[in-house]
Amino acid sequence: MSNKKSLTNINASLSTNPTYNSTYGEYNKNLLQKEIDAEWKYATDIFTIEEELTRGSNVFSETEVRINHILSEKNMGKNLGDDWRSVIFQNVDHVYGMGHKYRFNDNYWITIQTDFYKFLTASAAIRRCNNVLRWIDENGNKIEEPCIINYDLKMTKNDDHDSIITPKGNIEVIIQYNDRTKLIKANQRFLFGDPRKCYRVRGDGVNNFLNKETYNDSSAPLIYLYMDTHNINLATDDLVNGYADVNSFNYSVQINQSSFSQIIGNSGTLTCTKLLNGSLDDFSVMWSSDNSSIATIDNLGNYSLLSTGDVILKCSMTDNNSVSSEISIHVDNIVTNVTEIVLDNQTFNIYQGSSEIYGVYLYIDGIMQSNVVNISASNVPSEHYLLEIIDSNHFKITNKQMCKYPALTVNLNSGVYSKTILINLKGVW
Repeated sequence: MSNKKSLTNINASLSTNPTYNSTYGEYNKNLLQKEIDAEWKYATDIFTIEEELTRGSNVFSETEVRINHILSEKNMGKNLGDDWRSVIFQNVDHVYGMGHKYRFNDNYWITIQTDFYKFLTASAAIRRCNNVLRWIDENGNKIEEPCIINYDLKMTKNDDHDSIITPKGNIEVIIQYNDRTKLIKANQRFLFGDPRKCYRVRGDGVNNFLNKETYNDSSAPLIYLYMDTHNINLATDDLVNGYADVNSFNYSVQINQSSFSQIIGNSGTLTCTKLLNGSLDDFSVMWSSDNSSIATIDNLGNYSLLSTGDVILKCSMTDNNSVSSEISIHVDNIVTNVTEIVLDNQTFNIYQGSSEIYGVYLYIDGIMQSNVVNISASNVPSEHYLLEIIDSNHFKITNKQMCKYPALTVNLNSGVYSKTILINLKGVW
């Protein structure tokens, strides 16, 4: 289809004096849509691509478009090639806009300009994402966002050779503005390429203020990041998967109880230990059951057993469900009488001058008992540590002086049930 010819035909049709009940603008739009529909079925540049349903959702659906090359640099100010395309939608009311993402030909594409040809049709200029921005957010989630690393096309002096693509020494990265990318901060580090190269966002290099709506500071469709080269840190960077600073937000959650068996009708409470970078933390968790007909559990860890069978109860970090722990419960009609002594603090390294408080309880079939637990320590001279009994279920260990070997042995006993734990008395560093 010739775009110039099509536009001429439409203009000729619109010049006819219509008789209609709708407004003149609605009549013109309907006539335009008919012209587009008539020529659409015979066009040779129609393709089915995937379009993001809403900006930032990462949920895509198929849509039919016309795809054209962008051959002129007049409007874009760049030497253009296979990284640029124009797309035209059949429906003149098609919802699209700056920052919208598409997928086709094994690539992601981002809309960087709309109505590129100044058409009455719904059309946009899109640019291919030539890399991926990867980072770990403050909740430990691994985030991946298709991005564009800007480049210049440089001409060689030898006319027998093609142009070469050379990245700038300080790169500009273009990404979609969404709930994930708007949290990127100055000085944040990223890894690109193979072998990996590291870049860091400049102190003032987060350009997120080009609003689509003047008074709406959250309406920017794109974010431009300006980055300088930086050093790889082998201790903190995951060079295999391309994530920088992987140890900044290392979360873990561990259910304190082991798998057990109980009878129908029993109930109890599960507890968990939550750590951030090896230290106790109080981040939010949620509990779930993989079969609520066998067992239910609320977000405080209170469970109820409803029918026989096997069920898995899971504890997950609310803001990162990949951080989780689970146990299995076998529900039967008979008592299995599984017993264990459980600690609510899983810290077994105490540094010199520091203390840790532990809660210790007897569980029978997963139900916490009111039994008194007798606590004692041995195997390390007393000048290295202080054991304080707080009450019948809590004790405190203080590391007074480092002891390289052996570990402090803490003995826990509740009647015929006992447990031994080892605590390392570490140095200051």
